[in-house]
Amino acid sequence: PKSMSEPGEEIVPARRAGPPRITFDLLARLHVDPETLKGDHDRIVTALLRVSHVRLTNIGFRELDNLECLGRVTHLYLQRNALESLAGIEVLPDLRVLDASANKLTDVADIMLLRKLQWLDLSDNALPALPAMPASVVFARLRGNPCAQAPDYRTVTEAQNPSLKQLDDAWLGDDDDDD
Repeated sequence: PKSMSEPGEEIVPARRAGPPRITFDLLARLHVDPETLKGDHDRIVTALLRVSHVRLTNIGFRELDNLECLGRVTHLYLQRNALESLAGIEVLPDLRVLDASANKLTDVADIMLLRKLQWLDLSDNALPALPAMPASVVFARLRGNPCAQAPDYRTVTEAQNPSLKQLDDAWLGDDDDDD
């Protein structure tokens, strides 16, 4: 791309190298209605602060950033990106549902800061060890990770997470087959 132009030629801005990033503009484009986007910046900010469900799937970003632009998000969908960590997620303390499946996650320690989290999908990642989960988590999916290959995976996960009711879509703690 040219940085200078001849008279009458279009200036093409150089593209930023690297993976896609979560930006204010991206969040606004995906989660604010088109009519509000035509308004001033304050209206867009106010609209973003009202968003409760955020979908950032299949975009290809590697890290979480600019999530502080959002307000009281309760549901966050991050499937099919290239995330290796969930660092930065702590800015969403009201999160109840987190789907970060099909990424490249090896570190999810920051989910421990999400005290309201109830539903967690970390399936199909690269987690080498069972992740610590907040006591509030009731439903979890971890299948498709190296940690889920351990012979005692279900038993250990249930013992470490007494509030967990369902793991990988199977109910825990119910040995009765009468239902």
